[in-house]
Amino acid sequence: MVMVDAEAGPRIEDVLAAAVKTLPEAARRWPEGPICLAREYKAYRPDLPTYSRWVEEVERRIADTDELVQRLRLLHYGRAAGNVLFDIVLDSKLNRMGAPMTLAHAGQATLDGLIGTGKLTTFVTDSAGTWRPPVDISHLWVLADYVRNGLGAGGYALAATADPVGALSWTGDLASWWSSYNDQRLTARAAAVEAGQEWQEPTDPAALATPLQWLHRSTTWRCGVDDLFGDMDAIALMGALAEPGQGATPVTDLLRVYYGPSPVQVGRALLHADNRFHLFVRHAQPAIPHTVDEETGVVTVDRAEALPVIRGHIRDVAMAILRITRLRIAGRERGIIGLLDQTGNVLRGLRVEASVREDVDGPWGAAMLDEVAARFTDFLLNGLAGEGWDVGAWPQDASPLEPYGGFLLQYGDSDAARRYGGKNGAVPAVMQYVRTLQEHLEELGFTSGVTPDGQFGASTAMALRELQIEAQQSRVWQEKGAPVPGMAVETAARRFRGYVNGCLDPETAATIAEWRRPAGGLRNLCPVRVYTRRVNDGVPGAVVHTDVWRWDQVKETNVRFYAADGLARYPIPRQRIVDGDPTVAVVGAFSEAETTGPNLGKVHSWPEAAITTRTLVPAGLLPAPPADPAGLPIGSTYRVVRAIAHVECQGNFDIINAYDRGRVSIGVCHWALMTTGIGEYAALLAYYAHIDPEAYQRDFGRYGILPEKPWDPATWTADGAGAQAKYAGRLAFYGLRDGTGRLHPAEPLPLGAKKVEDIADAYLIDYLRGWHALHRLAMGLRTNESMWRLMWTFTLFRLRALLARPFHSGPAAGPGPVVPDGAGGQRVATFGEVFTSERAVTALLRWHVNRPGRVLDSNGAVNDALAAFQTVYGTGRVNLAALTQAQQDAAQVALAQDMIDRAPTDSNYRDSVRNAVTYVDAEVGALRSTARSFQLIPEAPMWPRSARLSAVYPLSNGRR
Repeated sequence: MVMVDAEAGPRIEDVLAAAVKTLPEAARRWPEGPICLAREYKAYRPDLPTYSRWVEEVERRIADTDELVQRLRLLHYGRAAGNVLFDIVLDSKLNRMGAPMTLAHAGQATLDGLIGTGKLTTFVTDSAGTWRPPVDISHLWVLADYVRNGLGAGGYALAATADPVGALSWTGDLASWWSSYNDQRLTARAAAVEAGQEWQEPTDPAALATPLQWLHRSTTWRCGVDDLFGDMDAIALMGALAEPGQGATPVTDLLRVYYGPSPVQVGRALLHADNRFHLFVRHAQPAIPHTVDEETGVVTVDRAEALPVIRGHIRDVAMAILRITRLRIAGRERGIIGLLDQTGNVLRGLRVEASVREDVDGPWGAAMLDEVAARFTDFLLNGLAGEGWDVGAWPQDASPLEPYGGFLLQYGDSDAARRYGGKNGAVPAVMQYVRTLQEHLEELGFTSGVTPDGQFGASTAMALRELQIEAQQSRVWQEKGAPVPGMAVETAARRFRGYVNGCLDPETAATIAEWRRPAGGLRNLCPVRVYTRRVNDGVPGAVVHTDVWRWDQVKETNVRFYAADGLARYPIPRQRIVDGDPTVAVVGAFSEAETTGPNLGKVHSWPEAAITTRTLVPAGLLPAPPADPAGLPIGSTYRVVRAIAHVECQGNFDIINAYDRGRVSIGVCHWALMTTGIGEYAALLAYYAHIDPEAYQRDFGRYGILPEKPWDPATWTADGAGAQAKYAGRLAFYGLRDGTGRLHPAEPLPLGAKKVEDIADAYLIDYLRGWHALHRLAMGLRTNESMWRLMWTFTLFRLRALLARPFHSGPAAGPGPVVPDGAGGQRVATFGEVFTSERAVTALLRWHVNRPGRVLDSNGAVNDALAAFQTVYGTGRVNLAALTQAQQDAAQVALAQDMIDRAPTDSNYRDSVRNAVTYVDAEVGALRSTARSFQLIPEAPMWPRSARLSAVYPLSNGRR
């Protein structure tokens, strides 16, 4: 590719102020365009699934392939990227040049990802297997634009002296590499002339060492392997790009096939990157002499025949680069008057042509052309003899993993065992790669409460996850130098854009290097610190522990845990500010109850996170003031839900239990994730991801917490949940090990099993109740209204499912409750037709939340629910419609009371049922006891979904 000439509750104002801090508009490349911080342009290596998902999002919005490929090209090669000559060479549409891609074409995360993509990472089979060398995918879009849209005026001028396809791809990059040598030569010659020395270019081996050094030092910069692979792939795919397949996303489909897992089929004519060398030579423009076996697709090149041809192609483009550059410089120097001087223009052109030939055909210029051509010819021969990913002796960029032995360090690695990258005996001698990683993490403040020991265990994996989470921010907590050392909030130079996987992959290693040596040499440090203070009579006193991470790191019960967020990401109401520091929030305490663990109880809760009609119910469902909702269906529904919240989460959104078998439980129904990794908490999050993907990404997805599969009530039925009219399943994470022990850093796998001992990475369940994770969860529950509305609708989803279930699975003629079927007969009554008062429904729901197995199974009512019915109605057949109003009212009172009386007294369970049934709400009053007093509102949309779904997270089955 030619490379030339580059040029009172949370106040709304508090919420908006916090939001503005996260929008670095100064880094926005153009209006509504990508945000690209100082060192983010082409700085990332996304994998194929991620990159193709970005392209797919754009392709679905831009159905025109011609426009799609041009806009992708313009992101890196065009006026907006400082390469205006590409807009001249190619037929570029004026209305696209200044703003190649905006929020009209993709979400913000996709825009940022596309402009930040420098190289594409692919795998031989999957992310747990072998990683291939990266490819500069931006080169592909240059030729794709040529194929789809053709040349501009400058392109036709270029075609007079060099093949434009080659100039825009492989011969352009090789000529650019030669030009880098020539730039250094011209600088040295000018210095020699200025010093009064005669400039000479001897060609003996000793003298040629100098120009060879100039050439080689810029190989990876001007013509790296990733550049060449991108050029070769562009040539190989030209035909397919001219006639893409059918379907909604043909370009994305082409990328996934070409760069996907190695094909099972044999033959070098198959369109796949494994065959890149054979495909490239076969279709190269300008042509390279070769022969081809049409049956196998194998290409053969004779070095002696090909070398001079390749050299000639490179020479043509090198001369074109020099001509264009020097004529532009001369034109700028002479200005408008000079352009009108035709004689002067001719003379100037002759002088430029002479200088170009002097540089290209001079002793050193010719020798370096020989070197470039020979190196590339040998590169082709090596690739043709091997696989499509063989780089031979061609230099490659230094890997960010080099300080760690070049290994993708992961859980289970050990210095002592010489285990690196998941392989025992990976090196012949004991090294310090894991310890080095641990020391670097500790240096940046990510300790997870352990001392570096060379063993990659749960603490190191958790520390990496925390780094990966914190480094996503557009601001950093950075050291300050003289004259007043300390810490300050600064704009990040480069954000982490990889997977939150707890592994040391290249993107994480690059982030560590960036944080250890940012601009100015001052480190970025972990912005969040969890610490404890002694509490006396409810008053916090002296600091006791200064750096707390793990859930069990501090087991003292007389200290309170606080979190200081240097970036002040959450709006903290004035009344909740601790010691005048607006960055500090109370988190919770350690509890010795049950199996022990963190507890965020009422004493730690924010009054602003109280559950009220205003905070729980979507505004559109409430009557306009001054109307009172108490007598309306919404008031009835709210009373029941709020009564359950009263006993489950003490009436506040930010109550979190992390001290029993439910490792983390939150919300109105205290949806829990059990020690097995299975639970209703996972289903709640799946539902959240379904109804508001953007909010889910903000609150959970960016922390690497995913549902195991898309939401579908018919499939979220793990551990018998479906039979009990509830929903349960597992979460998924990147960086988990599969059944064979292989770790998957770039693919989410579900975490959980029926037996805890069968969970390979069970430590992650406890990671979710670590103090940093709990701080994030608590602040989300305190400040994000979308999470509040989620709890309302998911509770109603559960309640509807429960009340709609038939009371038993037998015939209507058998024992049990029946009601008219509307056709002159009778049918089995539902739970909602048996329990009809607000108090009875509340008692039923309380049992269902805490002990669903005592309420129903797939055949209907069981155990206590069935016994309560039989106590009130008897064991025979009961026609509920035949009862008088007084009988129905009395039955509802008796049902509610029986559900209270038969509740066990252990763990204060009976008291909790009674407290729910007798709850009196300050806004809508007491629960009503009369029959049919419960009114469940009709199903309605949850709340307006986000306008732009810019942060959809990948799910385990590839759907979004």
